[in-house]
Amino acid sequence: MKHHVLPWLFCLFFSVPLFAQVLPLTDTTLSPEEIRFRDSVAMVNEKARILQQSQEAYNEGVKAFDQGAYQQAIRLFTQSVTLNPEFDKALYNRGLAAFLIADYTSCISDMNSLLMKNPADAAVLTKRAETYTGLGDYKAASEDYLAIIAKDPSAYKAYYALGEVYFLTSRFDEALNQFDKAISLKPDFARAYNDRASCYRMTDKLQDALRDQQKAVSLDPPQAFFHNNLGSIKRKLDDQAGAIEAYTLAVTKDPAYFMAYNNRGGIYFEQGKIELALKDFNKALEINPKYSSAYTNRGICYHKTEKYELALADFNKAIEYSAGNSLAWLNRGITKEMLKDAEGACADWKKAAELGLKAAQQYYTMDCE
Repeated sequence: MKHHVLPWLFCLFFSVPLFAQVLPLTDTTLSPEEIRFRDSVAMVNEKARILQQSQEAYNEGVKAFDQGAYQQAIRLFTQSVTLNPEFDKALYNRGLAAFLIADYTSCISDMNSLLMKNPADAAVLTKRAETYTGLGDYKAASEDYLAIIAKDPSAYKAYYALGEVYFLTSRFDEALNQFDKAISLKPDFARAYNDRASCYRMTDKLQDALRDQQKAVSLDPPQAFFHNNLGSIKRKLDDQAGAIEAYTLAVTKDPAYFMAYNNRGGIYFEQGKIELALKDFNKALEINPKYSSAYTNRGICYHKTEKYELALADFNKAIEYSAGNSLAWLNRGITKEMLKDAEGACADWKKAAELGLKAAQQYYTMDCE
């Protein structure tokens, strides 16, 4: 930021007789051109002062953003934009901070303001599309990604992101097509291989899924969730040893990766290794005390070992943290049946059936109707 040096301006004041009428003074020492120059310099200096304040607020906003203080960053970016409405970086960063606290409406508002100035800005379109995805407005998100691709057919990240949107809406064939395009443009795009593998896994093309997942792992070995996904594919291929190995690598890469502990615990349970399973479920819940799936799985372990009260408590927790967990409703019903609570069991099976679990409907039909 340039610092403008203010010129010294001298104004002459003339004495008047005491008690005489004071008349408006006219500066007769400056010509009209000099007066206009003086005023323009003052305006330039005032504008420079405002821009400097805007920049200072922006810089403080960046510091707050980097520290994860997003609300404070939003206040500072707002101050910056208020002082300088043309400061697009401040407006974009305010929208980004809003996105990170899930204030999607504010983020979209800021992105819309920027797109009014530059409708083809790929970075802004991308952030708006990500925000639409967060809101579940997949149609609007896909339209933004398609707009990016239309302007730049080499935008591999846009193909990848569009594939993610299609995956989220179970349009797996269309998602595969987008991941194919992303990989053709960037053959070392590890995340695209990972997500294409997920498409193959969802459509039971397990060997294709295995090939892509192994490729993703080879391209980016530190990614814990790549190893976790590889474990899930191997599990579906009945390769329990390979799955355990992959889940173990996942928690080695990231000791806080609670989902891999939960998944490995599931295999130990299937192998009848209840104590090892419980150890993994306990670890998952230690890391994430609100992880509904781990409560469900630990509850099943307790039920298996006839610790029905402990099982019931875990199923209650699973439902508390995820009311849509149909397996928790089903298994709580089974546990309630063992505790002689037939009415409660039927109510739980009915709820699980309403959530779409066919097995629960069978329990309800056989025991409650």
